[in-house]
Amino acid sequence: MRFGGVATDTTELHQTLDALNDANRRQTEFLATLAHELRNPLAPLRSGLEVIELSKSNPASIEKTRAMMQRQLDHLIRLVDDLLDINRVSQGKVELRRENVTLTEVVHQAIETTRPVLERYQHQLITKFPTVAVTVEGDITRLVQIVFQSAQQCCQIYRTRRRNPH
Repeated sequence: MRFGGVATDTTELHQTLDALNDANRRQTEFLATLAHELRNPLAPLRSGLEVIELSKSNPASIEKTRAMMQRQLDHLIRLVDDLLDINRVSQGKVELRRENVTLTEVVHQAIETTRPVLERYQHQLITKFPTVAVTVEGDITRLVQIVFQSAQQCCQIYRTRRRNPH
């Protein structure tokens, strides 16, 4: 009895398939993260519109709110720019725009982003800043995101513990 056949090495095919699956996974993770981050600036923008409506006779309050809304809008634009740069999406990279920033500014921007969550859950936030400015080199948008997400997690944990003290 004789058997005839052909043997084919599929190693390269499997490596290519693995690389494509990995690229697809990175792109999916990036898009999921970006979609989540796109939602973060929307709550302060909504709150800002309400503050402006209620503060028609207070120009200082309106200007402060307008400045906050401008920062949040700039943040949204940057996130959309990240989304549109398909090369960075496919490589799983996001550009860091490094500059000297004070940690006080980072925390203030994160607080204004967090304020709607704090108000909704009736949380009180107390901050203490050093008398000397602490400056770091970093991407202010990403640093604000880190502080914001930490604050948001704290709000969720505190809210859960308040409802279930045991």
